[in-house]
Amino acid sequence: MRERCADPLASFRSGPEGIIDLSEKLITGVARRDALKYLAQDGGGRAEPSEVLVTGVTLRDADLRRARLTLARLLDLDAQRVRLDGATAIEARLSRVNLAGASLRQTNFQAVLARDCDFSSADLVGARWYGGTAIRCSFAGAELVDLGADRAVFLDCDLQGVDLSVGELGARVTMTGAQFLRCDLRWSRWEDPARIRWGPPDPGRSTYFWSRLGSSGATATSAGNSSMARTVPAFACSHRRLRRASQSG
Repeated sequence: MRERCADPLASFRSGPEGIIDLSEKLITGVARRDALKYLAQDGGGRAEPSEVLVTGVTLRDADLRRARLTLARLLDLDAQRVRLDGATAIEARLSRVNLAGASLRQTNFQAVLARDCDFSSADLVGARWYGGTAIRCSFAGAELVDLGADRAVFLDCDLQGVDLSVGELGARVTMTGAQFLRCDLRWSRWEDPARIRWGPPDPGRSTYFWSRLGSSGATATSAGNSSMARTVPAFACSHRRLRRASQSG
């Protein structure tokens, strides 16, 4: 009979539900020696390596619902189809993490920094990305319904076919001061964008787009104008311009 592999994160589980706490840890799929080099370069060499490193692991298909990942660093990690619903990842740093097909519903990514990560086809419904930054990440085909993204920055990201519609949260969905810079937003869906709160509580900062939306724009519909997509230019439009165009229809 094949022996069952030990849970590499067992020592970080607590409580009757076995919730994982990886706050302030470095979690990586690479060997310990390579992880130590990264830690030293990243300014974390002062701590005891045994206390901060979780090396040579995979999170593929793992159940990490409601995990605590605040200030954690995830590096070169296979986390395909991981379940992180309701997790807290405030100020976490992600580099080259494969989260394709992951379930990240209601996850708190406040002030996160993600570089070269794959969120393609992930479920991010109701996720909070307030003040977060994504650089060279793929969100292609991801579900971003009810995404909260105040002051978020998406730079050089693939957002083709994402669903950025407003769902159950309605007027509570906010994208004040968000920036989509050099992103590919072709075939993205913005169902009822008039319900998104783009203005205060951050006066003077409007959501800004400098991205590829395609020759006919992204698919966006609202109660007031069902053909808003035709009014969105292919490149370089701020939300104020987009909003004026939608209202003029």
